[in-house]
Amino acid sequence: GLRRDELKLVRAQDILECDPDPTSRYFGQPVVQVWNGKGGKERTGPVLAGHEQNVFAVREGLSNEDRIFQRIPKHLDVHSYRREYAQAVYLYHAPGRSLPPTLGRLKRKEYDRAAAYEVTLALGHNRIDVVLRHYIR
Repeated sequence: GLRRDELKLVRAQDILECDPDPTSRYFGQPVVQVWNGKGGKERTGPVLAGHEQNVFAVREGLSNEDRIFQRIPKHLDVHSYRREYAQAVYLYHAPGRSLPPTLGRLKRKEYDRAAAYEVTLALGHNRIDVVLRHYIR
C-alpha cells in the first residue's frame, strides 16, 4: 500500500512486528511506518493478515538503517499494487461484502463505510471519496 516515493525511503527498522503505540488503531499489529509520505505526512500502514512473514522476510539480513529497496523499477505499476492492497483491506474489514464488477462501481448503499474509512487511513488519503473512486470501484 505504499507510494513509489514511500517505497524508496522505507528502512528495515520501519517494518514493525507489533505497533508499540497504545493509542494507535493498529496497536499490537504488524505495521510499516511511513515517516515522510505525501505532503510530508507520516502514517502507519497495517500489514495484510497472512502476509506478515513475507513482509518480515524482506528485512532479514539488513541493519536497521538499510533501505529495503535499493531501486524501484520505473515500469513497476505501484498504483495497481496499492489498489490490490486497498481492496484486500476493504474485504478484511467488510467480511461478506464484495467488490464491484470490473467495469462497475459500488452504489452508496452497497459499500461498507467503516471499511472504506479503514482503507483511506491505510493508504494515507484520509478521504473516503478518493478510495471509492480509485481503489474500491
